[in-house]
Amino acid sequence: MADVQKLFDKLYDCIIEKMQYDCFDARFNLEVLDLETGERYVVLFDDVTSCLFTMSGFEGKICKDVCPELSSILLKKVYLNTDDSCVSLYPLNYNICIEVMDRIILLKTNSVIINSDFYELV
Repeated sequence: MADVQKLFDKLYDCIIEKMQYDCFDARFNLEVLDLETGERYVVLFDDVTSCLFTMSGFEGKICKDVCPELSSILLKKVYLNTDDSCVSLYPLNYNICIEVMDRIILLKTNSVIINSDFYELV
């Protein structure tokens, strides 16, 4: 998995051209452009069992004019706790942390495809 993190690190500062979460096919797709090299990357997280978006930034407000710049993708275990009986029925553990400027997307997935190369995350 360390090799996958190195690939994710190469995506730092890339511009997000497309970001799509498909809750019916359990996929999260990112298409990014490295402005320095002109290289494009397609990152597809497959079999996504859980996804959480935060839309408010550090200041707690929704800002719609955020630069679509990828700050980081981290292989990182994140566990959320809740006292809500309804929400606690669902998985609240994640292994991918995607930072887009002052927003965060948490995913739980077992694999990623980067430019057609498959990687298991288990």
